This record gives sequence, C-alpha cells and structure tokens, in this order.
Amino acid sequence: MRLLFNKPTIVLPLMLVISFQINCASQKALFSPFTQRLLKQLEIEAKNQAKTSTPSDKIQKDFLIKNENGVYVIHGNIVVELTFKESDLKPLKINVNTKLDQRWTVVIPLTSLEPLGSIKGVNYIEIDVPIKKK
Repeated sequence: MRLLFNKPTIVLPLMLVISFQINCASQKALFSPFTQRLLKQLEIEAKNQAKTSTPSDKIQKDFLIKNENGVYVIHGNIVVELTFKESDLKPLKINVNTKLDQRWTVVIPLTSLEPLGSIKGVNYIEIDVPIKKK
C-alpha cells in the first residue's frame, strides 16, 4: 500500500504552522496608518533638524498634538488583551481616559508613542484623526 503523503509534504506545513505561531507570539502592536504616518514625519523631522523634543507647528496642527504642562501629548485609542492591566502604562506616563471592553481611550506623551508598541498586551494603537471641513 502506498502512502498518500510523503515525509516532506507533512513536514513543510508543520514548519509553517510553528513559524506562524512564533511570529504571532513575538509580534509588536500594530500602529494605524495615520499613526505610522506621524511616526514617519517625526523621524524625518528629527533627521532634518537639530535634536529637539518640540515638533514643528505643522506636525502639531496636522496630528492634533497638544502641549499640556510642557509635555507634548496626543490622544488616541488602544486595543488591549483582556488580561492587560492599566498599571503597565504607568512607566510611559500614559493616562487612560475611558475603557470599553478591550478598547481604551488614552493620552500619550509623544515620546511614549513608539515604545507603546512594544508593551506586551497592547495589540493596536490609533491616534485621533482630525476632522476637516470641506
């Protein structure tokens, strides 16, 4: 009797499944497209200007960045795992405004936006998008 599957055809799919599980376990949080655009603009601005923690007026206006008590912040939403604790955000000085199940509204210091993506339990990060009149 001949086998329908030989060893290489069984091993390859198994390796793909294991690889996918490892990637999912080590995956960082996803940034929304608008959040990615802000991070890219900040990176470009940092290269073109001397090191300063003050974003340009254009970036502040385009991305709704506010100066609150000398700290540049941005408002947004994060999606977290069910087991995530608010105290995990304290080292980054991120304030939680409201919680609706796994979706929280937050105030993020601009310097904490990128590191937020590395916190285990944060799955998605989306900054507020300005609404413009036509």
